[in-house]
Amino acid sequence: MGRLVLGLGRGRHLVRTIAYATDDRIARVRSTLFGSGIDVNVVATERMVPVAMAVDAMTLASRVDAVVLVPASDDLRPMARALAGQGVRVESADFTADEPGADALAQAHHRLGA
Repeated sequence: MGRLVLGLGRGRHLVRTIAYATDDRIARVRSTLFGSGIDVNVVATERMVPVAMAVDAMTLASRVDAVVLVPASDDLRPMARALAGQGVRVESADFTADEPGADALAQAHHRLGA
């Protein structure tokens, strides 16, 4: 398991780690994440990424206590609300130090690369 996955897990057992990429980016994404323990799912278009993420997250919701969105985006707000309604903690992670504000879609933020 790679350093990125271990950092996101923060000592927790990870059920799955998934990245999403379009056909034109799949080779680069797979080479970047090779050996990290992150599965890469191919989607037809960039617009389908939030849909694919939502389907996977809601499918896993009954088996997890937290979902980490990297990066969190307003497109994912409906999914985050649905997950929270199922009792799943929603967290975000990216390379900024910004903590989630009052209107944030995540309950906690992890700074990557620190």
